[in-house]
Amino acid sequence: MDEMKQLAEALMQCKSFKERQERLSESLDHLSFNYPDLYIMLYREMKKRELHSNDPSKITKWLNNPSSKSFVKLHEALMLVKNNNIMAKEEYMYNLRLMLNETIENGTNIEIAVKICHLIEKSPNLTIIHENLKHLILQVNQLNNSQRHMPAETSTGNFWPNYFRPPQIDPFQQFNIRPAQQLNTPVWPNIPQPTNLISAPGQPHFRSKN
Repeated sequence: MDEMKQLAEALMQCKSFKERQERLSESLDHLSFNYPDLYIMLYREMKKRELHSNDPSKITKWLNNPSSKSFVKLHEALMLVKNNNIMAKEEYMYNLRLMLNETIENGTNIEIAVKICHLIEKSPNLTIIHENLKHLILQVNQLNNSQRHMPAETSTGNFWPNYFRPPQIDPFQQFNIRPAQQLNTPVWPNIPQPTNLISAPGQPHFRSKN
């Protein structure tokens, strides 16, 4: 991985496309002459990836494989798909629509989604995909911009106003209760006792003693 990264950085430092092409050709010549087995392996791997990127049945297989890095493979496949391969592009459009919608709804995989959208916007071979998905591409770019400008910390005091704060009124005021004055007040006030109880007709008569 480090060697490939060094090669990529060296190629990116070239000032022109011609210089970059010459540098790449020199590197491939060195690889083919000094490491022929590795050169053949690299060539076959690139051919296999190109074939898979243009075969709709293969596209469906690796896109539905949960163990594969679908976004990464999709980015590569979009670079390798042939311009006249309409069936493959339709398969890509279907899966791209699902993936971009998921990014917009859940905010997941924003960075790689933006990278794929940028590739679709810039590649002449992907014009038909761009025309059909440009509304989703626009939403992904807007989502990415909003993520960049979102503050690192958000005050919960502003976000949730007074939802978890205690009430600011006296809890006894609603019932007109003054707790300080009620502490020594008997629960049942003195009720005058009758001095004479008169029973109903036909019942025993009781008279209180004075």
